[in-house]
Amino acid sequence: YEPKVLDYVTQQNKLFPHIAGAYALACTGRYMIDFGKRATERIKLEDLSVLAEFHGISSGLKAFCTEMSVSGIEECRRACGGHGYSSACGIGHIYNNWLASCTYEGENTVMYLQSARYLLRCVKNPKSAPLGVSAVLHNPPGKHWDVKNMQDLEKTNTVLEAYRARAYKKVAIADKYLRELQSGGDTSYDAWNKSGIKLVDCAKRLEIVSHEQLCLDINYEVTLQQEAFTMWSEVLLYTSIKFKLNLL
Repeated sequence: YEPKVLDYVTQQNKLFPHIAGAYALACTGRYMIDFGKRATERIKLEDLSVLAEFHGISSGLKAFCTEMSVSGIEECRRACGGHGYSSACGIGHIYNNWLASCTYEGENTVMYLQSARYLLRCVKNPKSAPLGVSAVLHNPPGKHWDVKNMQDLEKTNTVLEAYRARAYKKVAIADKYLRELQSGGDTSYDAWNKSGIKLVDCAKRLEIVSHEQLCLDINYEVTLQQEAFTMWSEVLLYTSIKFKLNLL
């Protein structure tokens, strides 16, 4: 008896988070399409207030989703061993096509900086922040993460609490550093440039673990509830947990 490649736990640990991520990204894609339609209707009524939020969300999601997709494809290719590099496998062709997505329509670092600019505006003006962003930026995390066993990690709110805590700290660090540079006499341009690394870092964390991730998880959970009576429900719930924990 020769075990199948997928029978190895190490292979499952590589692949399952990406399977879960694919479902989450599909859910979020539908969410953004609906969001775009609603935004378009408001713009037709000359209500431009939604533009900043739409740009802030979409620019961060573009960077997050493309990086997540490319890294996932590459890991799947490696998981296939030498066959993954064969033209007959087809994964290399998929990877080459998707790799360009990290630069077209905006190089991802620039996209994260666009998102960071929006996030810092939300810090200065809390009333303008959407509920998901506001929940992160204006609710300091507790000192302790209330996790006592594995079952606690299966609770969506428990994992989101960890997302929010890390995102809150990263945004606070970037905002403080930027303000200190400006107070020290740097121009807005120079301060922003010098803060670039911290700004990208905070945007990545917030996009991954809160702002965008809240969209991913909320819509993912809704889809899981809709699929609750199908034969795939148990698998989807398991991969949902793997996806969340893989991002911590």
